Amino acid sequence: MFFNHWFKPGRDITGAGAGMVYFHWLGRRSDVKRAREQTLKKRTQALRSSLEAVMAESSARGRRTGELTRELTRAHSSVATAYKGARRKYQEQLWLLDRQMVAMKERHSMQISGLKNELRELENKRAETTL
Repeated sequence: MFFNHWFKPGRDITGAGAGMVYFHWLGRRSDVKRAREQTLKKRTQALRSSLEAVMAESSARGRRTGELTRELTRAHSSVATAYKGARRKYQEQLWLLDRQMVAMKERHSMQISGLKNELRELENKRAETTL
């Protein structure tokens, strides 16, 4: 046949070779193309597996982050409540001490004025007795 040098040996153009015609100059390209395709498929599969692993890890990390956020929120709420209670108690103690100080100041003023009056009376008695 005139075109036999274009075909890969063992195949014919009638379809007896599973309907595939191979040109010897395309055969190598086709093999390279298939090898490249297989390499890309393997790489795609590896990337897909890697992506699935990363997504699973990210999902687990997201769950842990959510749990930690809830735990920190509860802890913050407890601390804030305790702080507000302690602050209120401190304010009450401060108010009570202020009231006690005012009462002591009033008692002290009354005692001083009473002692001053008593001193004047004693000085008057002494002045009367020494005259």
